[in-house]
Parts: sequence; structure tokens; C-alpha cells
Amino acid sequence: MTTSITDQHAQALDRRRRLLNHYDAGLLSYRPSILSPEEFAEVVLDFTRWDDFSFDTVMWDIAGGVACYPSNVVPHYPSLQEWLDAGNDFLHPIISGSRQRGLEVFLSFRVNAGQDPNFDSVSFKEDHEEWLVNFNEDDQSPAKRYLERLDGEVSQLKWDYANPQLRAHQVAALQELVTNYDLDGIQLDFARGVPCLRVGHQWVMRDHLTQFMRDVRAMMRRREVERGKPLLLAVRIAESIAGCHFDGIDIETWVDDDLVDMTILGCRSFDVELAAFKEVVAASGVKLYPCHDNHHSSDGYKCTPLKVLRGIASNWWHQGADGISLFNFTCSNGEAEERSGLRQRPISPCHQQDWETNLTFLSEAADPEKLAGQPKTFVLQRRAGGAPWEFGYPENGLTMDHAFQNVNLLSSLPARLGQHGNDCTFLHVYLGEKLASLEGRQGILRVLISDGPPQAVDETASKPESDSGRDSDRDSDRDWAPDRLERGLIRRNPYVLGDGLWTVPLTRQTANSLEVRINNIRLALDGTGPDGKEGWLVYPVEPPQLARGVNLLTFRLRDGSGAQISIEKVELDLTGSVNL
Repeated sequence: MTTSITDQHAQALDRRRRLLNHYDAGLLSYRPSILSPEEFAEVVLDFTRWDDFSFDTVMWDIAGGVACYPSNVVPHYPSLQEWLDAGNDFLHPIISGSRQRGLEVFLSFRVNAGQDPNFDSVSFKEDHEEWLVNFNEDDQSPAKRYLERLDGEVSQLKWDYANPQLRAHQVAALQELVTNYDLDGIQLDFARGVPCLRVGHQWVMRDHLTQFMRDVRAMMRRREVERGKPLLLAVRIAESIAGCHFDGIDIETWVDDDLVDMTILGCRSFDVELAAFKEVVAASGVKLYPCHDNHHSSDGYKCTPLKVLRGIASNWWHQGADGISLFNFTCSNGEAEERSGLRQRPISPCHQQDWETNLTFLSEAADPEKLAGQPKTFVLQRRAGGAPWEFGYPENGLTMDHAFQNVNLLSSLPARLGQHGNDCTFLHVYLGEKLASLEGRQGILRVLISDGPPQAVDETASKPESDSGRDSDRDSDRDWAPDRLERGLIRRNPYVLGDGLWTVPLTRQTANSLEVRINNIRLALDGTGPDGKEGWLVYPVEPPQLARGVNLLTFRLRDGSGAQISIEKVELDLTGSVNL
């Protein structure tokens, strides 16, 4: 009996996907004068050399605003235009090479790709101003078609999916892809980027975005029948249901009306509301894949450390993920790219991921049993930051009102001490670790606190040293007063070498009088007291004090002196040692 295309589709959807490599391979950087298409394919597929990596799926990021492939719909990338106009193409060998290595192959299409300052620009969006989002929600004011990035580099011009002509254009671009290439599916990347509808009106205009999904699904269904092979549709969306609504994404309708097969949840989010999404997809076959972006990482964790990566993956597996999507991960040692001559300038240390860290993590991440018992760190996520763009940093005091995705808006840190009254603050940390694996292990709770607004410091500036060895020009007397702790590093600037954000040190009296509890069990500072920990307060934690899942943290100062104190970072570290 011949299997129907519907049955084949269902079987393709149920395929095992432990790790998905959403790979932004810098396809726009290809230079025909250096490599043939086949040679280029070997370079970008270098990540498949490591047998211990459990990638089942690769999603090749092809941007969306410009084409690095032959297109009659999307404008060609300028430096490749002549080569592409001549009928050349490197996607075919990349796709065939992926299949030869046993990978499921998607193309990832950014539904609202911004102008990238690292690459040549085209004027296509400026030429279609009537298709652009209005960032001004006031009906009585002139339309505003751009949003300046806070770094001043590039204006954000975004497509408005309420415009039927724009929707038709994008569907045509996608149809060209599924017609010209032998794909397993398409990912629509809504994280790159929102807004997709008029700002301040996204949710009430959600039906326009849903109509786009209906049009794409119908087109792909037709193509699926024509070729007699399944063609899956994935969407990368916000990490929470409320965040989807904020951006005009009616994920409930998309699931209920069979408009989507796979949801890739979040972008640079450690915290993903998997339980809520599982309720939405319970009656469907839709799969859930939380996503971590290791380049535009959560604030304070750029190029995420190994133990933190392990904690993230352990939490997601415990919460019921169908697999894990990794975006902007360095998945090879760079030797193939170096030999090819495509790397024309050194990678900034700001962006340099540690290869040994990634090598270890990618060998473990797909298997919860390999992760169990490994040293790991479970952290509370910070809002905004990480990769600023238009999102700002937590210390800016900005509240985004034009988009939800990429901002980690619902994250609990920084948190003002006393926000729950009487100088008391409640937070929670999730522990996706089997309690049996904690036996015989020592945990520590690390807390980084600032006694006032954190301070940005340029550590590369030339300054004289004081007699005490402290940098008197850089640090105020308050920073290094004898009764205060060391200053603590919250983060390095993700783009500027030497810059960092530091705490204003607590007094030792305040540090000693701070009451910290986990699951209502009071913790005591480790034996050395608050000194010598680079600004961190360190509290030993015994395994019986921990719960699998949510652990409630309590911070309290009973003397009413916590008005200016902010909790900047919290880490539950399971290493077997109290040493930092």
C-alpha cells in the first residue's frame, strides 16, 4: 500500500531531532574567486566531522532581506550579483552535502531581516516604504518608518505583514525556495525580527500575520503534493505565550488550524515556558525546541560558559523539550575556514567562543544521561543586554514597548532588594537535575549585589596606581573603603574591549546581615565570610535543601537599609567545591 503524503508528513514530523543546528554560516561572505561552490560546501559542513555531536537537523540561515542564491524575487546580495546573475549557486552542494551526512535540511528565512552593518546593503526596503511598519502608534501623528538603534549604527526598517502586497512578495520568495531546492522544510524566523505589525497594535492586528501563515502553509502543501515528499514548516517565536501575543503572534490559532509543525522557542533565552507551550500543542503533533543563541547571549553570559550551558540543557530536557536548537554556535574549530581564506580578519575576543567548551557541550547536550552529574550552573536570567541593538541594557532603565522578542523582558534580574516589602525579595531558580545525582556533592549559591546603580568602567584607560595598589582614578573612595567588599564584575561589554559593568560594593556589615534562604532554609555565608570572592557572596548549599524544578529564593534585610541595593546575578553552582 502506498503511504499517503499526509502519513509521510506525520512520519517526517516525528523524526528524532536531538540537536538542531540553526547555522548562520555567513553565506553572504562567499567569494567565487576563492572557492568553488563545492569547496565552500565542505567548509561550512566542517562541523559534521565530530562524530560525538548529535546534530540531526541543520537549518541554513539564508537571511531574507537579500539573496545569496539565484532569485527572481529577492534582490541579490550586491557583491554576488554578477555571479548569481550568471546562474551560479552554492546552495545545491550545501544541501546535497548535508543529506550525504545524514542531516535533515531546512532553510531558515528571516521574516524581517534588518540591515546588517557587516555586509553590503540594498535599497529594496526604502523603495517599498508603503510596505514598512509604522513605529508610531498614535493615529493623529505622522507615520514613523524606522527605529534608530541605540548604538546609532543602523535604522531598523521592518516589513508590515498587514500589507497584502508584502505578504504576497514573501510567499513568492518562499515558494521559489521550496521549488528550486530539495528541502525537508522551511523555518520562518520571527525572532529576526519583530515588529511585523504596526507598533502598539500588534495583537489586535494578529489576523494579518495569521493570514501570512495560512498562505505559506497552503503554498507548501501544494508543493508537498507536487513532489510527493513531506515539506515541514517551523517557526522561531518568543519564549513565552504572552510574548507571542505581544508581537502579534497567535500561536494558539497557528497550532489549532494546523499552520505549523515545529516551534523553535526563544532566541537568547535561558528561560522558556515549555509547560505553557506543551498545553497549547497537547492535542497536536507540533514539536517544541527551545533555542539558545550563544552569540547574542543573555546579559552577563556572552559566549556562555560550559557549566551554564549544561544547566540550560538539563532544565529544558527536564521540562519536556522534544530537542534543543542551537543558534550562532561555533561548531567546528575554525581550521577549515582559516585554510579557505574566507576569514579575512581576526575574530574579536568579544565574539570568540571557547572551542573546548563547545566541543564538550556539543558532545553531551543531546543526552540527558550524559549531562546528569556533570558540574553545572543554574542561573537567573537578566533582562535586555547581551547584544544591545535597540534593546538597551538593564542599567539603562529602558522598557521596550515596540517588541518582545530578544529582550528577555520577563526575566527577574536585576531585582531591587525590598521589592516585595520590608526589604524582602523573592526569586526562583530552576534545577533540572536528578536529585539522586546530587548525593555526595556540595553546591554553592553565588549572589552578586550592587549597593546602588552599577558602574561602567573602561579598564583599558591608563591610570596611576595608588599606594594601596588600588586604582584611585577609576574607583571612588566608596568603592574601596575598608569596610566594603570587592567590586564585582557583572559583565564585560559584549562589543568593546576593556569596558565592563561593575557593582558598587556592599559594606561588610550589610553583607553579614543579609538573610538568604532557599526553599525557606536559611543559608550561611561560607567560612571565609564575605571577603575574597571578587564581589560575590557565597553560600554553601546541601543537596537535601534543593528540589528538582523550582527552588524559591528569599533575600531580606531586616533593618530597612536595602533601598538602593540591587541583586544583579544569582547562580546555583553544583561543582563539589566552594571555590570560585
